[in-house]
Amino acid sequence: MKRVIIKKGNIFSVVIENSYKVYLQYVADDMTQLNSRVVRVFKQHYSLKENPSMDEIVKDEMDFYAHTMLRLAVWDDVFIKVGTHKDIGDAQNLMFRQTGDIDLSKITRSYKWYIWKINKPMIFIGQLTEQYKDYELGSIFPYKYIMDRIKIGKYLHKTVE
Repeated sequence: MKRVIIKKGNIFSVVIENSYKVYLQYVADDMTQLNSRVVRVFKQHYSLKENPSMDEIVKDEMDFYAHTMLRLAVWDDVFIKVGTHKDIGDAQNLMFRQTGDIDLSKITRSYKWYIWKINKPMIFIGQLTEQYKDYELGSIFPYKYIMDRIKIGKYLHKTVE
């Protein structure tokens, strides 16, 4: 297996069900969330034959941001490095949310929500209010979950409010 060096700004293609591909970009490391990699996923779906320029890709509308195990996705040839671009957006001002509950199978509503910006301390907010519902979930997602969200617009694992 060849060695792939991963750096902020790298852009990866992700093939979805052998029918189309999307692109994502590595934009930050988040020490608050176990030093995980943060990627931004772009909305545009491309045919498998299309190869847009890096400039075209980063100008696309954002779909979502996610924490993930980037190296594993690259190792498994799921995220294929296609280039790099210095424009990584405004990653430092992203807001994430996460529940402090451990066993989500036993609850439908959490009263232990936290919010944070990349590399900043988590802030306890208690119950999730409308003000914070649009913040990205800050869990570290396996690449399969990210592919699910690309396909159907949401994560398939159990979530709570």
